[in-house]
Amino acid sequence: MSAGYERIIFSGFVEGEELWELYHNCCLYVLPSDHEGMPLSLLEAMSCGCECLVSDIDAATSVTRGYGYTFKKSDVADLGRMLEEIVGRPKRDKAGQLEYIRQNYSWDKITADTLRLYSAN
Repeated sequence: MSAGYERIIFSGFVEGEELWELYHNCCLYVLPSDHEGMPLSLLEAMSCGCECLVSDIDAATSVTRGYGYTFKKSDVADLGRMLEEIVGRPKRDKAGQLEYIRQNYSWDKITADTLRLYSAN
């Protein structure tokens, strides 16, 4: 169905500099999972300032916390509706999103929280 749409990329596995280039230049990051642990790729996308659209599962919405868009999990029609609504819309200011990710998910914070946890026992 994507034949002829040069702007749609099915990249396969990507890492390193090429991955960061994709994050920094994508129009919209979409995570349509029905089941997910801690979605590291969502954290990466948000830390690069991506607009994000995620299914309404707890694992995704607990990360986006109002800095992304959601659709009903497993609902293809709702996903399509949200894609149409978001694409072409002016980008939101990302300063709050970037600060939220830095304060809550930076390796410095995770390390400090882990050390505090181990020190308490």
